[in-house]
Amino acid sequence: MQPTTIPHHVAAVFSASRSLRSSRTPTGPNSLKRSLGAGDLIMLAIGAVIGAGIFGAIGTAAAGQIGPNGEVIRLGAGPALVFSFLLLGGACALAGSATRSSPR
Repeated sequence: MQPTTIPHHVAAVFSASRSLRSSRTPTGPNSLKRSLGAGDLIMLAIGAVIGAGIFGAIGTAAAGQIGPNGEVIRLGAGPALVFSFLLLGGACALAGSATRSSPR
């Protein structure tokens, strides 16, 4: 087996002489200012992990749990799960409309 060589166009990406920050920084009147700090990114990551855990818990609650011998350990959720999603959607809509109509 012969060693493979890196193609020229791929090697050029990794050996660029200019920095990535200067080449990707948008300039102009419509450019956005970077304002996320380390704390903001940490909170965003924590929220993503908690959100994924909530969706995982809802999935196991909806499916129920059956043991290895076929016995029912926990029944699956019934119509109450759909009702709770509708109630949660209404609460989110009210919160969104309250946020939109509040003065700045």
